[in-house]
Amino acid sequence: MTIFIQKMHSESEILKAGQELLGAAIRLSSIYCRSINSNSDLMQTYQKDGISVNDGRKEVMPHIVHIASCTIENLYELGILAATGGGNLVTILNISWKGVVSLLQLEVGKEVMASKVNISNIILTLISLATDSLKLSAELWILQSPVGNTHLHSVTDTEARRSCIPIKFYLINAVRISSSYPFQAFRVYDDIISCVVKISTLRFVLSNQEHVKAASEALAEILEPTSFIFLCLLLSSGEAGLEFKLEVLDRLFPNINSASSEESADDVQGEETILGELFSSKREDRGILLFGRLAVLLNLLQNPSDLGAEVVLGISKKLDWLLDAMVQEDIYVSTLQAQFPNITRSDSTTNFTWKFMFPSMLHVMKMFLIAVAPSTAWMEVESFLFRNIVHPHPLCWELVLELWCFMVRHAQLDLVEQNINILCSLIKTLVPSNSISCSHKSLRKLARSLCTILEHVPQSTVELVYRNLLSGGDIISNSSVTTAILLQEGFPLHLLSEKSKKQAIMQITSVFSEFAMKLGERLGGLNSRCSPNVSSALPKDPIYLLSLILSQCQSEDLHQIEDECIHKVPKLAVAIMNAYRSATESSQRHYYSNLLSHALEAISYVSHRLRSTDIWEVLTTLDGLVTAGDSTLDEAPREFKPALASFLASLSAVEIPEDEGNAVSKAIWKLYHLILRERHWAGVHLGLASFGYFAARTSCNELWRFVPLDAALSFDTESGQKSDVEQFMSELKSFLVKEGALTSLSASKEEKNLLRREGLLQTEILRSYLQMPGKFSIRQEHNGKCCESHEMEIDANENGQQKIKYSDGIKEGMSLLKKGLSLLTDNFAKRQDGGLNPEQRNQLADLLSCLANTIDQVASFGHS
Repeated sequence: MTIFIQKMHSESEILKAGQELLGAAIRLSSIYCRSINSNSDLMQTYQKDGISVNDGRKEVMPHIVHIASCTIENLYELGILAATGGGNLVTILNISWKGVVSLLQLEVGKEVMASKVNISNIILTLISLATDSLKLSAELWILQSPVGNTHLHSVTDTEARRSCIPIKFYLINAVRISSSYPFQAFRVYDDIISCVVKISTLRFVLSNQEHVKAASEALAEILEPTSFIFLCLLLSSGEAGLEFKLEVLDRLFPNINSASSEESADDVQGEETILGELFSSKREDRGILLFGRLAVLLNLLQNPSDLGAEVVLGISKKLDWLLDAMVQEDIYVSTLQAQFPNITRSDSTTNFTWKFMFPSMLHVMKMFLIAVAPSTAWMEVESFLFRNIVHPHPLCWELVLELWCFMVRHAQLDLVEQNINILCSLIKTLVPSNSISCSHKSLRKLARSLCTILEHVPQSTVELVYRNLLSGGDIISNSSVTTAILLQEGFPLHLLSEKSKKQAIMQITSVFSEFAMKLGERLGGLNSRCSPNVSSALPKDPIYLLSLILSQCQSEDLHQIEDECIHKVPKLAVAIMNAYRSATESSQRHYYSNLLSHALEAISYVSHRLRSTDIWEVLTTLDGLVTAGDSTLDEAPREFKPALASFLASLSAVEIPEDEGNAVSKAIWKLYHLILRERHWAGVHLGLASFGYFAARTSCNELWRFVPLDAALSFDTESGQKSDVEQFMSELKSFLVKEGALTSLSASKEEKNLLRREGLLQTEILRSYLQMPGKFSIRQEHNGKCCESHEMEIDANENGQQKIKYSDGIKEGMSLLKKGLSLLTDNFAKRQDGGLNPEQRNQLADLLSCLANTIDQVASFGHS
């Protein structure tokens, strides 16, 4: 038979005769198999124990079964041979595999066939043939140009579809056999999963290369739906138990953290290319195949109605896996910039719209929330939302927060208020009992999440939160700390009723007025200098609360604040600066610098209602601190320079004299010189934003006086030593126009590299964070089940203390570390010609930034 087939391709007559012979054999076997059904009683006798019957046909049955099984096995071997025989044997290939499928799909004698024919092996062979064809097509698509040829031939739609046809042929036949013999398909579920994942992964890989986008569309339209049906057969079959289906889900979405990111040389040998990694059997649980697994999960989330309730519950438990995948640096990059084909069908036409991954992923998850709302899986989804509401990775947190907002917009009001009350209780439990400055990042993130969610709820719910968290209490109680945290993170005051809004504003302004009076008395009057030893007796919360409430007030709400209260702010700022200059201890200076930061922030919001003379006095007093060369200004807290930048930007509406001999003019020039010399990237951004806002709105004509000759952006990028004001103006112009409409939504190669570096840095930060000991975990008893969230940075010892007291030696060491790091950063910024290429300089800058963050974290554990 083998020799006969090998000669077929050269003799068309023999080939035609062979086709007729195969067709006759299939028809004969089908007739024999149907005869088994017509003798069902005899069949049952044969199946059980071969007990003789009286009709004399016992001897016929084994021969019928033998003929059918031999026909299937020979057609199976013929199909394998035809698959490797080239294009001339397509007809034989088609007849052979269709014959195998038709004989196995007969509704008669399935049990006998399953015992005589290795059906699992047939399914496995079809999967292998599909995978091999997929690999050949991928090589044809991706590796089209010879080495050194920069011109890549674009794959046409016709070429892509032609390549997908044999792959779909094998998959469809495997699906048909598996639907009739699900138990046999279960035995090779690993290979089925591998094939499905590889198809989805290849579709992702191709979508990122312009010249093969047609191939990506063909995979999305032709192969992915068939492969998804194959997977759904395993998950929806009635012959499989729940335990097996959950095992399939675990195999589809393995624990990412359990797969070591460090690989030996053997693991990567021969896998330098994408294709090597895609079709290697060594890296099934990590690497590029994570993209395919993520695509499969999104497919399952998009079509939960095709699966049983238990499977949907199991899928909902894999939502955390989706977040774990998103934090991987490559997926992080793709989530933000990659586009994928989305199929839309109308009548007989198929259209493709390319959509970005993140909004598509968000849309799928929203639809999943709607689908599972009336089912038992909703509790698991709700638990997922609570667990991750303070997820430490920014992209995951953004995704979860969007789902929260979607849920509160469309859920019933009682469910919304129930969940909002849980979040309020959480904030009450976790808020520190001491100063506002002890608020931790994750607690602030929880407050920010709540404030964002409140933007999407009815006014009655916002009022409920206001009564629960903000109204009542005096300034030194937990209520003021909660108020500060919520206002700082954007509590939507504009959604409150006029009565509640006015009550909130009046409560804070009245407390501030009392605070300003007491502080003025202890300083010896707002316009005089005196002993600064008052920092331990007064809190700084009232002025902080005032700056926060002003930042949240809309223009029409500011009129509710009395002029007397507003005019106290600049006078208080001058008194604070005088006290700061007279202070001798670092703790006192730290206290006053914080007060000054909040006062400058408050002034920036109400500068249009202040007298010019008051503003000028604040400017000249600030200039006095700078002119004095007080080095302690450089050690002021991080809040000071952002507050100074905001204050200077707000002066665009204030009349500023332009006389070179005027003290006010000199003061604002020097202060802008101070912030525009800042070399840290965040300081550079603040300076540009402040000066850009000021320059666009001020009536001043001689703007060049505001820019120092040694501004950070005046230096050339090559050596970092040559200064040029024109360079600064060019950078300023680029900064101001960058917010215009993008000319292209596609990320450039440089932007992708930046995103990859950012993703890697975020992954390292997340890994370090999760390894930190002693973190507080949000635990919420919900419907009898305990939901545990990502850990929060609320460290507490047995006595409830939030920080430890560092010794003088430790504080001195921390100060030396900061000064040493500052010297390193400045010297590397000034001298960039040390043989480092731009990429190495960027890596060095990232390392120095991480070192600075680490030192700040160590310092944050203690207090003075």
